[in-house]
Amino acid sequence: MEFDVITTDLFSWGDTSISTESNVAEYESDRLVYLGFDCSNTALADKAVRKAVSTAINKQEIVSKHIYSHASVAHSPVNPNAYFANNEYVHAAYEAGKAKEELKTAEWLDLDGDGILDKYFEEEMISLSFNLIVNGDNPTLTGVSEYIALS
Repeated sequence: MEFDVITTDLFSWGDTSISTESNVAEYESDRLVYLGFDCSNTALADKAVRKAVSTAINKQEIVSKHIYSHASVAHSPVNPNAYFANNEYVHAAYEAGKAKEELKTAEWLDLDGDGILDKYFEEEMISLSFNLIVNGDNPTLTGVSEYIALS
């Protein structure tokens, strides 16, 4: 028996032609796409902001609409389906509108009336503003970043 194996990922799937004599098998990989925070930014160093961002993003919708359900939502660098994964601790789940409440509770308010939330840290007013950086060569990740920006 002879086997030819071709591996691909979701992003180059269209480049692969499959004949009727071929079989396709999906398998879990160690690829990880994550949203990281630059905690040298005073606003992003605030735990309440990071939690609000996590609450505002519907991760399951990203998996289903942008990655066509070919991924799993993870809360750590460990695959949640791995036998050694500890899935007892789950980060904030998506809940529409809750992020704004969390930020208000953490005293993030529009102090200067410009439509951007602000907070004082050591007598300096910091605006809750940051850039989302993504690999622009990957159209799927670009779509995900646009979705996150609108969340």
